[in-house]
Amino acid sequence: MAVLAVALLAGGTAAYAGNASDPHYQEMKALKDKQRAEREANRKNPPAVNKNSFWHKEGERSGLGGTGEGFGAFVKKLNPVPFFKNQQEQYNARKTAGTK
Repeated sequence: MAVLAVALLAGGTAAYAGNASDPHYQEMKALKDKQRAEREANRKNPPAVNKNSFWHKEGERSGLGGTGEGFGAFVKKLNPVPFFKNQQEQYNARKTAGTK
C-alpha cells in the first residue's frame, strides 16, 4: 500500500513537472513573478498612507480625524521631567532671593 502511494505521488509530480510548457502554467508563472517583484518593491519602500482608507474615512466621519497629532502632543505633556525641573528652578530662585 505504501509503495503504491509513493508511486502515485512520484507520478503526479512528474506529470505536473512535464506541463511546464503549458501556456496556462507560463501565464501563472509570469503573474506570480510580477506579484513577487511588487511585494519586494513594497518591502524596500512602503507606499504612502492611503487617505481613502477605511479608518481614515471612519475617523473623519466620527469627528476624530486628525487627532493623531493631538494625541502625540498629549503624551509629550505627560512627561514629568520638565515640570520638576521648572519647580527646582523656582525653588532655587526663592532660596537665593531669601538669603540675600
